[in-house]
Amino acid sequence: MTRIFPSVSGAGAGDFAHTPWDGSHPNFRIGLEPLGERSWIEVDVMFEHQLGEKQKLLATRNNDVFGAEPESIAAQVEVLEMVLEELAQRHGDTHRREGDTVLARGFSVDLGDAAMPPLEKAARLVQEDLVIMMKGEDLDGEEGWRLVAGCVCFPSSWLLAEKLGKPMEQVHAPVPQFGPGTKKAMMINRIFDKLRAEIPVLRFNWTVSADGDLFHGAGTTGKSDRSYDSAFLRVEVQTLHKMAHSGAILFTIRTHVDPLAMLESHPDRVRLARGLAASLSMLDTPQWHYKGLARAREQLLARIDAIASDAV
Repeated sequence: MTRIFPSVSGAGAGDFAHTPWDGSHPNFRIGLEPLGERSWIEVDVMFEHQLGEKQKLLATRNNDVFGAEPESIAAQVEVLEMVLEELAQRHGDTHRREGDTVLARGFSVDLGDAAMPPLEKAARLVQEDLVIMMKGEDLDGEEGWRLVAGCVCFPSSWLLAEKLGKPMEQVHAPVPQFGPGTKKAMMINRIFDKLRAEIPVLRFNWTVSADGDLFHGAGTTGKSDRSYDSAFLRVEVQTLHKMAHSGAILFTIRTHVDPLAMLESHPDRVRLARGLAASLSMLDTPQWHYKGLARAREQLLARIDAIASDAV
């Protein structure tokens, strides 16, 4: 299969890396499944591009993309150890360690650099964004899971600096049906409580974007005014790991961005497009607005329907 349209995510084999938008993973569902034998670190042809973007953002927008509370240091060290172990076991073809230096396709990280936080070292080695949650009291004395550290260079309409230190209910406050006091917010806390270190879990998140930018930190305001003539399918592969020593949770986010035009030339375009149309039709008005798609709704659905009817 030949890839006609270039992919920002770089699935590499002439196909989409993941298609949760095909009807198999409806939006605004928790939808967890065991990770199984899959590696929770994905390395593809966009490795150099995405790590280059991370380096730029960490140099120019560090306060927006990296943050950590002092209490997170032990968990950060544990995350770095987990990343190094996974790379050694599953990605020896792209990553190698020489003493205190890890080399990967032209990039290097000095593990002995005392000035660099452990979580940043880990994030500079992988395409995934990394977030740490710990259980404890918030400012109001309520017990729950809080976002205590993160390196999030490829956010989907949010900034780490706005979420750091907040409980998960407030982190998800803008998301329809996931804010404080909702059933799904309570479910997430229960899921976090019951996570087991030996069983990491996986979920997908996806949306349609007006551009292929990896960094979407400006929020959804104003996005609905943009043209979706050259729309992109944005997929997040998310994993959750209960850490054995610190008891914290590692949340990873691997972002893929592919032009919608790829779907128009895909051999299985009719089935995939019908699934995408069905998934979008399930969104209610607040969900369309949250994703910044409200004004583009008819335009998007018409284009996807044309693909589904094989009229392109």
